Amino acid sequence: MKIQASTKILAMVLAATSVVTPAIANAAPLFHLHPQTSESRISFVIYNQTYRDYSIRIAGRLYKVEQRRGLVVTAPVGTQIFAASDMRSAKNGSMLHEVTPADESHKIVLD
Repeated sequence: MKIQASTKILAMVLAATSVVTPAIANAAPLFHLHPQTSESRISFVIYNQTYRDYSIRIAGRLYKVEQRRGLVVTAPVGTQIFAASDMRSAKNGSMLHEVTPADESHKIVLD
């Protein structure tokens, strides 16, 4: 009787593990995990207050900031943000901002 009970428990544990493991593996990109580094990372919002979509480039990657929307960014101190489209106040390719510790939890407004 004890063998059957432990076999059932083992089967239930294996079944539960096989159901949970794919869910965890698929959820990992949703959490936007960053590898542990010694550099200081700052989180802030880039907000487009205009009625036109803009593109920006951060650390070589292109991002679209839709009109009247914000983009949450987490980047190391010193990261430069460039315009990747012409804006009212900046031309394509010009530097918009350099991330500093003072940017933590603040909003950078595109106009």
